[in-house]
Amino acid sequence: MKIKRSNIQIKANPKRVIINFLDLGINTNNTSRVNRLIDSLLSISENELDNIYKEIKKNFAFRHRNFEHYLKQNFRIIESELPDDIVISEIRRLVIGAYFSKEYSIQSAALFNPSMVAHPNQDGLKQGEKRFIISLRSVGEGHISSIEFRSGIVDVKGNITLDEETGFASCSEKSLNKVYFKSNILKNTVVLKDFNQSILEVFDEKFSYDDYLEK
Repeated sequence: MKIKRSNIQIKANPKRVIINFLDLGINTNNTSRVNRLIDSLLSISENELDNIYKEIKKNFAFRHRNFEHYLKQNFRIIESELPDDIVISEIRRLVIGAYFSKEYSIQSAALFNPSMVAHPNQDGLKQGEKRFIISLRSVGEGHISSIEFRSGIVDVKGNITLDEETGFASCSEKSLNKVYFKSNILKNTVVLKDFNQSILEVFDEKFSYDDYLEK
């Protein structure tokens, strides 16, 4: 087999960042830092909050798709720590969420281990072309690994064209409402030599994430 080396290089980009929750000890016995920060944020007047949030958006929003979605998500994580007898405005929710958020560079250390498979969508291609997905292992701060995906097209002559990378990195989110079919899982895991399919016997044909937790 004749192998032709491609001149395409996929390099790590430390500027690709995601928004993570800033954990100040919320799940520990020592929540003093969490409580001090919450007290400080609750003491800010509503008039001041607008200017604070404008500054936050100016400095960070341009690097993230669905910026406010992640701030609200992080607010919900610490919402149980707030006093029960107060009403939290929308702008205060965003500011609190922002103060419990941090940017994380997912490629700051390395980007490697590419693996290519055929894309499930092969529509709109020329004769002999194949659309593909590449998975890559990215290593960020603290040597935490993530799986990233790129896509592209290889033509009949073996020439590879990568789709243009977006300016944003987004995280997948678990769908707690998803319904799983036991028959599909059994079919897809039959090739896994060490997978014990008998563990699925406790489930009905259709089951949810909550059903899984109950088992």
